[in-house]
Amino acid sequence: STLSILDGGQMSVTYLRIAYTPSNTVLVSGPGSLLRQAYVPDLTDGSITIGGYNMTGYDYGNRLIVSNGGAVVAGEANFNSAGGTAIVTGPGSVWSNLYVINSSGFLLYVGYGTNSFENVILISNGGRLDNNCSVGYGTTAIGAYGASNNAMIVTDSGSVFRVTSDLHVGYVNNACYNSLTISNGGTAIVNWWYSGLNIGNGGNYNAVTVTGNGSVLTNNGGSFYVGAVTNSCYNQLIVSNSGTAYCPALFIGTNAACRSNGLIVVDGGRVLETGAGTIGSLAATGNYATVTGPTSLWSIPALTVYGGNAVNTADSG
Repeated sequence: STLSILDGGQMSVTYLRIAYTPSNTVLVSGPGSLLRQAYVPDLTDGSITIGGYNMTGYDYGNRLIVSNGGAVVAGEANFNSAGGTAIVTGPGSVWSNLYVINSSGFLLYVGYGTNSFENVILISNGGRLDNNCSVGYGTTAIGAYGASNNAMIVTDSGSVFRVTSDLHVGYVNNACYNSLTISNGGTAIVNWWYSGLNIGNGGNYNAVTVTGNGSVLTNNGGSFYVGAVTNSCYNQLIVSNSGTAYCPALFIGTNAACRSNGLIVVDGGRVLETGAGTIGSLAATGNYATVTGPTSLWSIPALTVYGGNAVNTADSG
């Protein structure tokens, strides 16, 4: 089934479920075309859901597409099942999640629960996704509560993913193999004062990659954490091919039993820190930073490396 909002058409809903049967599509396309939750921004009482909760893939392949200057405005959004896709593509195309309730809650979960996998958000060709927690405390997560193999891709110049909440890639209950990739001039911005970006917050084998000239990941508030919660292992921040990551501070594998978490800077990648960082702790070993190549750079004013952890450099800046 397909719901199309085209050529300046508008639709207001309280709840939107793209779910329960496979391969359904909601398309919002064209300047002035708008899908909006009825109570946003005055009351975020509804949500957009792609995939029904705990459906074990029975509603695989549902899609939300925002293109050619279309817009979606919601309070919250959640990928609950498997194989869901959201595409925001083209200049002026915007998806905004506006969480304004004064309490804790989620803004966006790309994969929620152990039966939630292979969900993808693609932001391309100048599209934009905004997650804005204006009051209280919100969470944005790619792979949450045991969800695995979920991804967000921000690609092409002018494409932006902006988060005003904490951002997790692999969030609790052994959430594994989730990823955020910023490539080909794309931009991801985290504006949050508390925890900032967490890669592997209670999960393993999660990664954030910044690659390609003009590709930028920046954190204007909190720090970057790679495998910073107990038993979080094999998580990575990778900056390569002239990509750049800016952050106040970077902490790698700093909690008990965190091991083999790492920073990799290669092929002209740059990581620019304004504050002190840490690799490992008295109870965490095997964590590392590797900087390789004559134009690769990790700039940090102060770094503590605990025993059993390492910094590796080879022909680096």
